[in-house]
Amino acid sequence: MRSSFPKLGLSEERGHNANFRVRWSDLDGNRHANSACYVDWLVESVPGEVLEGHVLSKLELEYKRELVLGDGLSSECGPTSDGENGHTSFDHWIVRDEGGVLVARGRSRWSKSTG
Repeated sequence: MRSSFPKLGLSEERGHNANFRVRWSDLDGNRHANSACYVDWLVESVPGEVLEGHVLSKLELEYKRELVLGDGLSSECGPTSDGENGHTSFDHWIVRDEGGVLVARGRSRWSKSTG
């Protein structure tokens, strides 16, 4: 499937982050963090003012490594655009605390809320 996002050549500007630990309820049948958890962690790093006034309109996520029970992680994001045409975009990184290993990266696009 062809992506509408340019190839993930992510910026290095990381201005927002949130920290988590993988819980039992995050695990899939193989005892790895479920892919839906990565989306939750990604969204939690987005600034509150964006979450309050926008809706997620596009998301691209690339999984690099697995996370397992007890792994600590940091979900980080940095802006790539600032409100152009009513959209705001962020680059995202999910990094395992131990060793600073990149486990996922992505890009999100947020459209202004109409209601």
